[in-house]
Amino acid sequence: MTSQTRRRVFVCLVVAALTLPAESILLKALETPTLEGAAKNWVASLPSDAVEQASGSIKSFPFAYRREIMTALPPGLRSKVWRAHIAEYVQNHPELDSNALALLQAISDLASPDNLAHPTDDSRAQIDIVANQIKASLGKNTAEYLLYRLGPSDGTFASALPVSQRLANTVRGMFVALARANDCECNLDWGCTGMMSYCADGSGCIIKGPWPACGWLWDDPCNGACKAGGLGGS
Repeated sequence: MTSQTRRRVFVCLVVAALTLPAESILLKALETPTLEGAAKNWVASLPSDAVEQASGSIKSFPFAYRREIMTALPPGLRSKVWRAHIAEYVQNHPELDSNALALLQAISDLASPDNLAHPTDDSRAQIDIVANQIKASLGKNTAEYLLYRLGPSDGTFASALPVSQRLANTVRGMFVALARANDCECNLDWGCTGMMSYCADGSGCIIKGPWPACGWLWDDPCNGACKAGGLGGS
């Protein structure tokens, strides 16, 4: 997003904020103090056809909302969305060599309805092998864009969320003291996405799995907690 676009988005948010009761925004943030909880509640409030419509532009939502949208979809549509995401990347990168294309086709095949609902130890192992080859071939950032974030990093695009949701999320980030959830948030073998964080023993956090969990295609159980320090990433 360019600086000019950011300014325009900011001005639009300010104008919208002047038309919304401040109390309702603050209450929305306080009632659901975590971004993950807000995403879950918002997606749960949508009719099924609106969830499917949102999935068509899933890269325009923050990461927490992408996860909830995908969770609300039946496995067949989850697979369709993720495979379309990979196919779009291939279409936009004609410079990819035959090895990269073969790897991307292999991971697309592995993004099946079954693997995006009920992954097995065998499917996890296959996904990890191919995903790590993609990471070695195309780089960590591209691998995470394709196979973990399901789109660009938060803060690098104009969000498709309603203005009230965006404002409440801003309040959450700036003014609400958030208690960390009890759920584990990373996989010990996969790592964390933070540049200076690492996945450590959760020490009592609740293991999250099966799908959506952690790691490539969200198939690996979350069994650790991200801690500051180290090189981070997978």
